[in-house]
Amino acid sequence: MQSVRTNIESVVPFIELILEFDFYLVACLVAILLPLILARARFGIVALAEFERGVVFRFGHFTGVKAAGFHWITPFAERMVKVSTRPIVMVVPEREVAMRGNRKAKVGAEVCIRVSDPAGAILEVENYLLSTSKEAQASLREILAKANATDLETEVERLECQMKERLDSATVRWGVRIDAVSLTPVRPPGPIQPQAR
Repeated sequence: MQSVRTNIESVVPFIELILEFDFYLVACLVAILLPLILARARFGIVALAEFERGVVFRFGHFTGVKAAGFHWITPFAERMVKVSTRPIVMVVPEREVAMRGNRKAKVGAEVCIRVSDPAGAILEVENYLLSTSKEAQASLREILAKANATDLETEVERLECQMKERLDSATVRWGVRIDAVSLTPVRPPGPIQPQAR
């Protein structure tokens, strides 16, 4: 019994040393890892304003749309793309367009758009703003190619309505709604000039 007691007494200082070392090791690990964990958690908190929606992807797969407020996004596993639902006014640059009756006119437009489906705006098209702008330019060319010079002066509202309908039909699948279309002041149409050779 005496030898067992001697063996235990000789081991006790060694155990105390290990416990003391473990305490310092744990304290160092906590001091190093706690700020990293808190920083990582900070990147997981996302705040969305009242006019924003967040499209969430987990490992690249669409998981849902978040409304305004604070949301937790798992760092390194989830990603959120913010989409503004406020109206955006896009200016379609003026273009010289050949019209019916061999006339040319310089016409531009302003298009007011709003995202109605944030998931569609992100998932269905790569860049909904650029795509809507290009579609507006194509619509303007197409509508004016079918119009004549008198339509530009007298039936601007009808042309705007036609352009809005055409744009709406193209952008509805992207989750973009066209609120208004306005043709900018036009330069009066002139005859087509022969090209110099």
